[in-house]
Amino acid sequence: MLAALLLCAQLNQPPWAPAINEPPVIGPAVNPGDVPMESVFADPDAGDAHLASDWELWTVVPFALAWTYTGAAGFAATNAALGDGSFVGSHAGAGTLFDDTTYLLRVRHRDDSGDPATEWSPWASRAFTTGSAQDWFPLELKDVLDAPGHQWTRAADGAAVDLPGGAVPPSLALEASLTLGLLTVTGSGGPDLVSNPPPLPAAGPVRARLNGGANGLVLPETDLELHAPGCEKHVLLLPAVNLQPFEQAIFWFSDDGVSFEATAFQTAPVFIQPARLPEPPWIVEQSGFVVEEVATGLALPVDIAFVPAPGPAPDDVLFYVSELYGTIRTVTRDGSVGTYAANLLNYDPGGLFPGSGEQGVTGLAVDPITGDVFASMLYDTGLGTPWNPVHYPKVVRFTSLDGGRTAASQQAILDFVGEVQGQSHQISNLTIADDGRLFVHMGDGFASATAMDLSSFRGKLLRAELDGSPAADNPYFDAGDGIDARDYVWASGVRNPFGGDLRFADGNLYVVENGPWQDRLARITPGLDLGWDGNGTSMAINALWNWFPARAPVDMAFAQATTFGGGGFPPAKWDRAFVSLSGPTYLKGPQDGAKRIDEFLLNGVGAVVGEPVTLVSYAGMGHGSIAGLAFGPDGLYFSTLYPEATAAGPTGVGASILRVRYEGVVDCNGNGQADDCDIALGSSADCNGDGVPDECQVGLAVVRSGEPANPAALAVGSTGPPVIGGVWRPLVDNALVLQGAVTDVLALTAKGLNVPTPFGTLLCDLSGATLSFITAPGVPFAVTVPSDCALIGVGLSAQAVAVGALGELALTNALDLTIGS
Repeated sequence: MLAALLLCAQLNQPPWAPAINEPPVIGPAVNPGDVPMESVFADPDAGDAHLASDWELWTVVPFALAWTYTGAAGFAATNAALGDGSFVGSHAGAGTLFDDTTYLLRVRHRDDSGDPATEWSPWASRAFTTGSAQDWFPLELKDVLDAPGHQWTRAADGAAVDLPGGAVPPSLALEASLTLGLLTVTGSGGPDLVSNPPPLPAAGPVRARLNGGANGLVLPETDLELHAPGCEKHVLLLPAVNLQPFEQAIFWFSDDGVSFEATAFQTAPVFIQPARLPEPPWIVEQSGFVVEEVATGLALPVDIAFVPAPGPAPDDVLFYVSELYGTIRTVTRDGSVGTYAANLLNYDPGGLFPGSGEQGVTGLAVDPITGDVFASMLYDTGLGTPWNPVHYPKVVRFTSLDGGRTAASQQAILDFVGEVQGQSHQISNLTIADDGRLFVHMGDGFASATAMDLSSFRGKLLRAELDGSPAADNPYFDAGDGIDARDYVWASGVRNPFGGDLRFADGNLYVVENGPWQDRLARITPGLDLGWDGNGTSMAINALWNWFPARAPVDMAFAQATTFGGGGFPPAKWDRAFVSLSGPTYLKGPQDGAKRIDEFLLNGVGAVVGEPVTLVSYAGMGHGSIAGLAFGPDGLYFSTLYPEATAAGPTGVGASILRVRYEGVVDCNGNGQADDCDIALGSSADCNGDGVPDECQVGLAVVRSGEPANPAALAVGSTGPPVIGGVWRPLVDNALVLQGAVTDVLALTAKGLNVPTPFGTLLCDLSGATLSFITAPGVPFAVTVPSDCALIGVGLSAQAVAVGALGELALTNALDLTIGS
């Protein structure tokens, strides 16, 4: 019996059935083009390792195989992507799963025992449902505000659209819920006739009808700007039209203003054929900002690093861009793209998206003192096989001899031997702090057990000197026991901390991190452990914010005075964190909650205040997404990662660098909201109806001396310029104009003039309506201004004359006045 038991103990046992982490058991619908598949290997035999896995996706109705990936090795053994396998059966050639369909994920693990009878685990399975591959949402309105009023302009030059008249004139009708009117603009031969009916009972999807009228209508591309209740601004992008007499063109609108072709028979929005897309295909969702292309012709641009003090010439290098597949580019002030360093990878990184192709050169940083460029990347060790290579991470320092245009030499300052990494969860972001130390973000390499293991570099935020040695004030530094991973650790317990930035307000590093089904924004303090243990719930540990479902935050940047003066953003935006959310890998069209930049407000202790607000979002039909993010001298720059054109593929040339630039809004009271919205919402009064909030209508008094010049003897006095409901008290300094004067007389007229006289230059037109006031020398005049808001902004001219005992006269300077509120 004992011998039999010993024999059984020596026999190989199959691995346990895989534990499936992704897709989650409970969660939102999965994007059909980017299905996360993650499992955990476990084996009752202590010495057995994970050799390979088989992955399958089956449709439930009918029950049929749709996708398969057999013999997945390396990182794909526990983390598979659709791009790594093959679509079969009804899905052959599809490239993605189907929308709104229930699937069954099946996976089994193989150990390295070599025993065909016991090397495979039982199958594990999990059901999940897909959603939509693209997320277009209809614009829904119940009212268009009369004030601020709509503006309909030509896209090319901003000129107002003026519809022609005629017996049956052309018109534009904006409707909600098919037939309920929101706004109608009709040609008249003069100013367009506008009809703005009362609010509708409920909001409905918006469409526009352009009618050619009796003579037809030809219009170029136009923009219709309007405001909804709450002063929410919308810009509807209308295409060029060439309508025959009485012909109609009908368009649906997405919530970001993109127009789509419609028919009279459609009863609900159909977002299939776009009529007009923005160019570039990104929409700014906050007033006062614009988005514009800076440079293009890039391939997989991952990160952006600015020259800290760029030169002023058009051909001076402004920033660097890392391209994933082994190139660092320069971009000059005039948008020209050059090559700083190329062929940086000693292996072919080409692979599938999503899948094994997501690896290479990632993070960049520029030394503000030397101008040297630091880059993080993976290199091939030669220890693996073609189908299961072994890659290690490193940080390389590049030095230039031509003003940063090209690299003359390179040196690996950090080489993480033994720390195997591959696609996605690799070394990434680099940041040089004000103290000259380098922060290095290290993914866990799909080995979650390394994240809280201080003997491993993986799953950490590291801090080093620029020569690659550990910073001596790191929380675990101890030179006495030799230098190892522990000496470099600044914080631990992270999964895939792809982006981050230093916040000047508190001096801390903030990090955005990709999780399995929820993502994390965290404030990093020395010695912090963020607790990543392989379970998605641990992504909530020490989180300032969690994205659920996961949105793939890949970079962040603070708007702050210490970084190019906030990049030209207004001070109200300073100390805000901006985060790029890339969303599912290489998918077309908008994605719910992703392909955008979100803005976070943090308080003094780093906690998130309120909900994030979107600054920019994708509104195209292509694959464009977002990755790198950095503030420059004139805005917030971001990389689009993929070309728009489908034919180029994810690795093709055609990706761009865009810039979000602040143009400003008319905001006289500085509350961050446009003045016309302050008035529309009732937060500011505008009693004279001139479109300027009353609190901004300050009184003015401008000195005018005349030609020849009179003595500057008349001053506004202690009360300042005149305001409605107040008493204005100007004063004459008789010592400057007529000593011994016995009386001072003040004249207020509607306009000024300049007529020399024997008594000085007459500067007020006394021929019109004139108010006069008399006072004794040295005593201020008392001018009572009625409490009539119609007087706000009214201009007047005031001049005084000093009268002597013998009737002699002496004229003073004039004050050109604007009455304030």
